[in-house]
Amino acid sequence: MRLKFKRHALSALAITLGLIGCFGDGDDAVTASIVNLGDTGTSLLTSVATEAALEVQRVGIDTTDGTLRLPVSTLPAAVEDTFPFIWVANSAEGTISKLDTRTGRELGRYKTAPAGDPSNPSRTTVDQDGNVWVGNRNSSTVTKVGLKEFGQCIDRNSNGVIDTSVGGTDTKAWNAGAGITGATDECILKHVSLTDAGLGALSNVRTVAIDPQNNVFVGGSNDNKIFKINGSTGAIITASTSLQGHYGGVVDKLGNLWSMQSGSGKVQKTTPDLSSSTLYDLGHSGYGIGIDKYGKIWTTEYGVRFSTFDPANPVASLMVFNQTGNSAAQGITTDDNGDIFIAGSLSGNTVGHYKQVFNTVTGVFTGVSFVANYTVGRAPTGVAVDGAGKVWSTNVDDNNTSRITLAANPANAVVENFAVGLGPYNYSDMTGRVVRTITTRQGTWEATLDGGRTDFAWSKVIWRLKQALPAGTQVEASYKVVNAETRIAAQAAFGAIEYTTAVNDASLSNVKGRFMKIRFRLTSDSVTKTPEINGITVR
Repeated sequence: MRLKFKRHALSALAITLGLIGCFGDGDDAVTASIVNLGDTGTSLLTSVATEAALEVQRVGIDTTDGTLRLPVSTLPAAVEDTFPFIWVANSAEGTISKLDTRTGRELGRYKTAPAGDPSNPSRTTVDQDGNVWVGNRNSSTVTKVGLKEFGQCIDRNSNGVIDTSVGGTDTKAWNAGAGITGATDECILKHVSLTDAGLGALSNVRTVAIDPQNNVFVGGSNDNKIFKINGSTGAIITASTSLQGHYGGVVDKLGNLWSMQSGSGKVQKTTPDLSSSTLYDLGHSGYGIGIDKYGKIWTTEYGVRFSTFDPANPVASLMVFNQTGNSAAQGITTDDNGDIFIAGSLSGNTVGHYKQVFNTVTGVFTGVSFVANYTVGRAPTGVAVDGAGKVWSTNVDDNNTSRITLAANPANAVVENFAVGLGPYNYSDMTGRVVRTITTRQGTWEATLDGGRTDFAWSKVIWRLKQALPAGTQVEASYKVVNAETRIAAQAAFGAIEYTTAVNDASLSNVKGRFMKIRFRLTSDSVTKTPEINGITVR
């Protein structure tokens, strides 16, 4: 790569896989050519120093081959397919806890409603960007909390930093009667009242689930109402009635919501636009619900049975199994191997582990085999899997969470407990792994560039593919810009700005600001296919 520039302040960055250069304009003009990684022998995208300088954030992106790509076949050890956080609803105190899944440390605790609101949160569901939506059972509301580590919070008081909780003993006030502006924690972003002029208020919020467009399904357990919310603005897109209430829910790749109603013995399919619902018999009483990497739906009952079916043919494909050594099952989830984990007993302290069994000749699914019961805290209700494949349970009677590090020999699995708030009663996608690996398989890569001066004029975002996009894959590039004195102030300001879609090698019109944040989102409909980017330039 050949760079030519005069001795003036450098103004913007050109990134290549393997190279990093600087661009200016006018008298400071710089020319560069994107080169193949092999021309340099090293990739700065895997350089810790370069990633730190550009404040790179990547989730579900593999750069070990010197390209931006989704992991295929096996997940590299350095790649986590979802954000390294878990969000736990502390029902008995009206808060949620954010934990670092790598360390177990509680990084923040947030109120889910204004002072005086009964709230009673019980569902936390992470969206595609790492923010969390929490449903408040007693107040017909949902609240969105931003992920500070990925620049999602808003500097409402314009002091240049994000004022937010920094641990479990630092829950900030949310003043009564002031709506979202009364929340002194600047990571609390939305508080949506679930009321429709025709339907009235939704009762007893239970189902909260994210769809492929990053919008939010919210359903009530005490009535048959279902709402769909714009995940960005918090506006109610539509609301409708369905055939039964909604206790827990997951969204399939087509955007259909599958939900349970406790005790009904039926699972409900609701179309993406809420226009149609269908009920299917389970062959057992219903409770928890999950989805696996193959797209199969899994359900539990508050008893010994659990089941699975193919959503393309629920009746013919239904299989019902019994837990081993457990009863009163609640939450259920699966991991990247397709293994099943069940919060096995509200009156006990175990999480059950099962493997899927396939015919060795035909590859057809034939059932499950029991692996182990892991001893966790008392009364596990919800289960989730983090980006590193570790299994978490929320233990309502011990006010803690348990993290299970699996082992080839189940006897060698390691269980660790971490304190949270009071009454951690939790279901849904607490880590965001389901929405990022099953509902929509995706990875994101972000970087922050410094133009060097106020109102720097950005002209182009260019990227180069290693080969043509495989069928069923997509690359989406977007950007946002701010003027700020420092990177810290820029990151505080970015949260209030929406991303704008970038067109490859197209001129940007009147895009001015010292700092630019760029984001690449890679998606695929298959675990065996991925886009690959091997050149990025920003001018």
